[in-house]
Amino acid sequence: MRAYYEPISRSVNDDTTTAHYQSTDYAQGAWNPFEQHMAVATGLMARELEQFFPRDDLAIARLSLDVLGVIYQGETVVRTRFIRTGRTIELIESTLSTFDKNGTERVSIIMRAWRLAVSDTSAIAGTEDASCSPIDLPDWDGMSVWDSGYINTLKAKVAHHRTGKSLVWFDTDIEMVADEPTSDFVHLIGMVDTANGIAMRTKDRVWIFPSIDLQIHLYRIPTGRWLGLDTVQQIGESGVGLTSSVLYDEHGSFGRAEQILTVRHIGKS
Repeated sequence: MRAYYEPISRSVNDDTTTAHYQSTDYAQGAWNPFEQHMAVATGLMARELEQFFPRDDLAIARLSLDVLGVIYQGETVVRTRFIRTGRTIELIESTLSTFDKNGTERVSIIMRAWRLAVSDTSAIAGTEDASCSPIDLPDWDGMSVWDSGYINTLKAKVAHHRTGKSLVWFDTDIEMVADEPTSDFVHLIGMVDTANGIAMRTKDRVWIFPSIDLQIHLYRIPTGRWLGLDTVQQIGESGVGLTSSVLYDEHGSFGRAEQILTVRHIGKS
């Protein structure tokens, strides 16, 4: 089975779950070959949060990620714990650590998730987002500018694409963790960070624009295989940019994602 991660071990101690994994070549990032892609790291952490003392009466409504440093390829440790327990609201935190070139363990990402009470609000449910579907859309090779292990695992279809704005659909047949099923939630959340590469304001490689966070707000738990990203990228005049996306599954929109960018000129192409 092809997967982004190989499981190593798992333990539970004092309501903290510690899981060790080994990233595979499929997890390779787009900016540097020795890094993991933020998308799959997000998916792995979402998987840990999904499995952490799950409750049918609570649903994940927000995922907030801060990138503290390089997400190195290799051994990866995810630790998950409660920040706030509650009857109708819970806050959970996962940290993802990797090991630098000297073998020192460093926290690469902190993710916090709000779980909110589930109730029947169908009588007033509604969204204002335009409807869209991946059915009958043409294949898209626009991701070929990003030659990386993760990017090369993706299947893409395009509704529209121009500088600064795109609507692209993604799927992958790679499991998140080897020999273990991947839920629709983890499958889809594990591709959201891809948004930062589909509406670039420049393809000139003298510019880089990595994200240092990822904020995902959900008003519905997504299902299915295809993730739609209706994305705009906006860059200011002083080194800061923002990638914003409406998130879709095959049933319609289900949330929003925002990524703040550090935009830098790195010299000659």
